[in-house]
Amino acid sequence: MIIPTMTDRRLNDPSPEESLNITAMLDDSLEFLSSLAEGGFILPAVKLLVTVSTIMNPSDWSRIAPLVWYRGLSSGRIDENPSRGGGSGNASGNQEPKALVCFLVMQCAEKNSQDFRAMVEQDMQR
Repeated sequence: MIIPTMTDRRLNDPSPEESLNITAMLDDSLEFLSSLAEGGFILPAVKLLVTVSTIMNPSDWSRIAPLVWYRGLSSGRIDENPSRGGGSGNASGNQEPKALVCFLVMQCAEKNSQDFRAMVEQDMQR
């Protein structure tokens, strides 16, 4: 989804039909993000993060650490892979997404140890 930009003319003199409806745009964005999860986007995104993990710096790891910790391990959708048709007969296929997320968790802990440890300890105390 591409967020529309306003030209200088529209910023200076927006007509009523051209005015930006922030609420509608945020609703569209949330709907789009939800559709990505339902459409099998999570597993390819995890695979991409694993692929580029060697070129990520500590600040990159600190940005993705909450997503990996809070969403990655508990997400039921990460096991869904439409191209395998469920894949229940392939034991190694069922473990691949979990192994990838575990790798990302390990990298978060290694590359950003203090912040990641504090986040995990705080989560464990809840």
